[in-house]
Amino acid sequence: MRGNLTRLLCCCLACLGCDLFAAEVSGDVMYRDFTTTEYGQLEGLAQGTGDSLDSIAVKGAFGKEDFLTVRKWIKEGRLRVVNLENARIENNDIPDGIFESTSIHRIILPDGVETIGKGAFQFSPLRDINFPASIKSIGMSCFRDCIHLGPSVTLPPMLREIEYATFLGCNSIEKVEIPEGVEKIGDSAFEHCVKLRNVKFPESLLAMGSQAFFYGIALEEIELPAELRIMGQACFSTNLALKRIVCNAAVPPVAINTMINGGADFYYYAFNNDTPRDIPVYVPDESVKDYKNVLGWDYFTNILPKGSMSGINNVAMSQQATVVVNGDRIRIVTPEDSSLQMVHISSIAGIGIYSGEVCGEFVSEPLASGIYIVKCGAQTHKLMVR
Repeated sequence: MRGNLTRLLCCCLACLGCDLFAAEVSGDVMYRDFTTTEYGQLEGLAQGTGDSLDSIAVKGAFGKEDFLTVRKWIKEGRLRVVNLENARIENNDIPDGIFESTSIHRIILPDGVETIGKGAFQFSPLRDINFPASIKSIGMSCFRDCIHLGPSVTLPPMLREIEYATFLGCNSIEKVEIPEGVEKIGDSAFEHCVKLRNVKFPESLLAMGSQAFFYGIALEEIELPAELRIMGQACFSTNLALKRIVCNAAVPPVAINTMINGGADFYYYAFNNDTPRDIPVYVPDESVKDYKNVLGWDYFTNILPKGSMSGINNVAMSQQATVVVNGDRIRIVTPEDSSLQMVHISSIAGIGIYSGEVCGEFVSEPLASGIYIVKCGAQTHKLMVR
């Protein structure tokens, strides 16, 4: 009954030309649709009721004064959801810091927006935002410590850089898709994103800044593009769950920073601290030696050719090796008439145990109890050591 009376009242007001908004009440939730013709009209149209609104939608002109009005309604009232899908944004710009430290939960941006300003949503409980394809720039610290944002973020296709601390401390993000065209990921861009498990890097990526993925403790696997040239200090530091790296760059990307202090050189690796050192790191076959011998990548003890990932080499499929468990060791016997076969043994978690060429008989070192994956030539075996 209350909702029907409210709708009737709004219709009467609209017919009398008393206002340019429609209001709805559902239970304790109050939302309104506003239609504006000029920038700065929003506050006047609300007639002093803005601090009672939970949700609004705006159609028409929406300028900086209107952004400040909405900020006030969020800070001083109940407003949490802002729909600007049909709004015409002044200068196509979301102002710097406009929703910083407010209680905004959701915003819908219109097509045509080109810039989201520095710190626009930082330290807010923002849960949901769309990224129109027109967006060209997202300012530094834009979503810093938006701990409820996620779980998936797909960035807009015209973006060319992810700036400093853009998503720092976004604890709920689990998946990020970075579009083709992005060439740089800035310092601390995804630092302390503790639930981030999946990142899709574009082929266009050239550089990643210091601590870009620092303390990404849920990140399990990364594949780096062929054109990547440099990774900053502690870029992938303290990635505790990392199980595998694939780097497609023929020339090892710079993975170390040097600082001189008191005449002494100090080296800061892109990979360090508690990031596991013995995980398999797959690189172009012809570049294995380069990766093993260059500072930064020499942090890892298990650098392998990408060819060994599939276990495919020049051995004919008909030449089958015998692969068995013998006590606490794995025994491999290749056919008498076969040539060298590439063998790769790893734990079920992907941690490399052995990689090398075998001809004849091979017996592994004693192994702990568990499941192991053995790739020998074109064969793949899953074995249990008890």
